[in-house]
Amino acid sequence: ATEIPSLATMIEQEEKVMIYTELSFFGAGTGGTNQATVTASCLRTAGVYGRVTTDQTDANIPEANKYLNVAMATAWLAYEAGSETAAFKRLYAVTPSELSTVEMNALATANLNYFCTVGNKGVTMVGKVLGDEWLDIIRFRDWLKADIQARVANLFLTNPKIPYVDSGISLVHNAVAASLKRGQENGGISPNEYDEDSVEIPGYEVHVPTASQVSDADKAARILTGVTFRARLAGAIHLAELNGTLAYSL
Repeated sequence: ATEIPSLATMIEQEEKVMIYTELSFFGAGTGGTNQATVTASCLRTAGVYGRVTTDQTDANIPEANKYLNVAMATAWLAYEAGSETAAFKRLYAVTPSELSTVEMNALATANLNYFCTVGNKGVTMVGKVLGDEWLDIIRFRDWLKADIQARVANLFLTNPKIPYVDSGISLVHNAVAASLKRGQENGGISPNEYDEDSVEIPGYEVHVPTASQVSDADKAARILTGVTFRARLAGAIHLAELNGTLAYSL
């Protein structure tokens, strides 16, 4: 446990995500306040609460629950990036926590994940890193960056050359667009939709300059600049607020 903060600091410098099992949140801070093992600013570290009850002694923690982080990562990472959320995943061979509403709210407020029983099923809840971002967003962003880089690099590796003309620039455009399309198919990027006036809202856009818009200096350096894209995250629904009435007539 003493190594976890140091590992989190290291992970923040990498394009990776770490999930650890949190065993000392409740009453661990100064004056008995709640405090996570890892600082709340970490955007690449997630904690999942491992005790069955908050007053459970170390000796009574089920051995498997000490590795709840592994169970959570295995269940979450079984899906394609963009198609998933880290919440509501079934875990097996580990014991769900028995938490009060106050305790669950305390964990959620601290952006800590937990594993509890919902509808007779043991599922993960929250789905965030400590820095208050969704785990699936962090993962999808990393995947998209890596996929775009790989596709563009493949252009240079599989072609004798990419000429600095409009047709060559279009090849770069197409590589970026193909990655965004894949992200859209996986569910990470929103599909093309329409507003109330039937105007199309694209899920993503890619912009490249024409060869005539590029400076001679950039052409001489063989660097293509001005390639940009924008994409709308599809996100996920974790809760639904429902209202209705029950009466003898509508």
